Amino acid sequence: MFSEQLAAWRDFYVAAATSAAALVGLLFVSLSLHGMATRGDMTSIARTAFVAYVSILIVSFLVLTPTLNETVFGVTLIVAAAVNGRASIAVLLGVIRGSRSAIGRGFALVRLVISVLALLLLATAGTLSLWAKSDFNLIALSIAVLGIQAARSSWDLLIARESS
Repeated sequence: MFSEQLAAWRDFYVAAATSAAALVGLLFVSLSLHGMATRGDMTSIARTAFVAYVSILIVSFLVLTPTLNETVFGVTLIVAAAVNGRASIAVLLGVIRGSRSAIGRGFALVRLVISVLALLLLATAGTLSLWAKSDFNLIALSIAVLGIQAARSSWDLLIARESS
């Protein structure tokens, strides 16, 4: 049953991993185009995008593992959500607490909430997997939210202007 569910989602996770890997590359290109993006809260924005892309890659590679069982799957989802959630929260709280913010404190707070929501969905899906009730729709929703947030962060870096 579980292996059949994994097989049904294979194409989605191949596409998710491929797009996340390509977008990580574009993130590095945008950082190299804007040297100032490596200073201040622009670094926080870059880290947020990077963490989201890595989360997508980890989950996608996990789903594509051929001999995966539901318990290992659930535990790994929970651990990935916790580690990446901690990183996202730390980065975004730094932006919110900063004296100046290139994206604004309100927008940073919205990003914080979106990141936490996506990672809570991922942790919930992991918990359900431990009870042999895997919900790949929840995982896909989490991947989509993380991808949208990371793409927005990458866009902000690409169009970033040095503040005076």
